[in-house]
This record gives sequence, structure tokens and C-alpha cells, in this order.
Amino acid sequence: MSHSSAWRQYDFRLLLIGQTTSQLGAQVSGVAVPLLAVFVLHASPPELGLVTAAGTVAFALIGLSAGAWIDRWRRRPVLIGSELV
Repeated sequence: MSHSSAWRQYDFRLLLIGQTTSQLGAQVSGVAVPLLAVFVLHASPPELGLVTAAGTVAFALIGLSAGAWIDRWRRRPVLIGSELV
């Protein structure tokens, strides 16, 4: 049985590049949104806490039900579209 390296698989490299780009965007926005709130809106620490909490609440209220609904769709277009957004 021969074992080929994952790096030789074209699909794996595409997945790795896509996931790396996605995580980089998530990390940058995780820092950029609070900084924008502080520098542009002059947000206080409690207001900054509300901005952070809003993202968590939005996921709980919208993300979970939307995920169950979207799970009925074809997965490839959904994954590509969500990564682009």
C-alpha cells in the first residue's frame, strides 16, 4: 500500500489555501471591528463589550437556525459562497 503525501493532492492544497485565507480574515476582523469601535465611534469599555456580545448573540439566534435550513442545500455552492462573503 503506497502512501502519498497530502501536499501532492491538488484538492488538499486548495482546501488548505482556502481555510488559511478564511482564518486570516476572521482573525483580522476579530481585531479590526473592536478597534474601529474604539477609534471611530469612541466606544467605552462597556460599549465594546456590547459590540462583542452582539456577534455572539447573532450567531446563537440566526446562525443555528440558518445552518439547519441551509443544510438541505447542495454543499459545494454554499461553502464557496460563504467563503467569498
